[in-house]
Amino acid sequence: MNDIEPSEDPQFYVWGVFYYNPDDERILVPKRIRAMGWTFNFARQEVYYFIIIVAIVIWLSSIMR
Repeated sequence: MNDIEPSEDPQFYVWGVFYYNPDDERILVPKRIRAMGWTFNFARQEVYYFIIIVAIVIWLSSIMR
């Protein structure tokens, strides 16, 4: 049996960097090395909405100067 936390399992990392687990409902998950912080679960559609919104806000703030 696999007792490892899904966010620590290397099989759920694309290129060893991007966490992608469709079975994990969490949007933010702890990184494999927990002291390094948190990462997104790129299998969740909400992550892409968040990235697009942040990019638009940055873009708008740069052209509104």
